[in-house]
Amino acid sequence: MSVKVIGSDKLLKAFAELPEKMNKALGDELEKTGEAIRDEAKRLAPVRTGALRESIKMRVWRREKGITVKVLADYPKTGRYRKAKTRKQAAGSEEYYAFAVEFGTKNQQERPFLRPAANKVEEGLENKVSHQMELVLNKEFK
Repeated sequence: MSVKVIGSDKLLKAFAELPEKMNKALGDELEKTGEAIRDEAKRLAPVRTGALRESIKMRVWRREKGITVKVLADYPKTGRYRKAKTRKQAAGSEEYYAFAVEFGTKNQQERPFLRPAANKVEEGLENKVSHQMELVLNKEFK
């Protein structure tokens, strides 16, 4: 007895391309989520001069293994990302005060804007990601 599968080449090709297509779809969804967090953080940020609101940015790194999306606030205008405080931040420079606004200081009450934005937007993220995965699978394996 023998079994012949018709269209197996097409199926194998679809399986081979699936990780790349899934990464693209999920990456696009994560990028949309990052944009929503950025926009919500800008809406929630307290405004005195507008500098804090203007400092809220989103950065996207697409790599072969996936995507990284970060929403950042109050980093130097060099365009570089820093994990540690700069000397200006440590000295309490007015230009670098997002961390003090978000978490508060001994002299200032916290006024979070990034964490609430992320919490609000992430509520439906699991469903959105599941939906994107389902769309890719349905498209590839009709």
